[in-house]
Amino acid sequence: MKSVKLDEHQFQEYLSAEVIADKVAVLGAKINNDYTSNDPPIVIALLNGAFIFAADLCRQFDFECQLQLLRVSSYKGMESTGKVKIDHDAEP
Repeated sequence: MKSVKLDEHQFQEYLSAEVIADKVAVLGAKINNDYTSNDPPIVIALLNGAFIFAADLCRQFDFECQLQLLRVSSYKGMESTGKVKIDHDAEP
């Protein structure tokens, strides 16, 4: 099992890149099978963590889709503002 060090933190690999790619392909095949509309779907990914997964998933589709990225935050610095802010014009 591989480990990665980020700053002072040590992380163990939970799933390999190959396992994740296989699962994304299976999910993409299921969506291809189930999606019957002629309208291109909109795939919404929350930054920062989901945009790579969403892009990989969209590449599995046999149809066109639109990928929208949203940034959601409720913190200012280290403190919660108590309000959720959604930025729909987010760039990765």
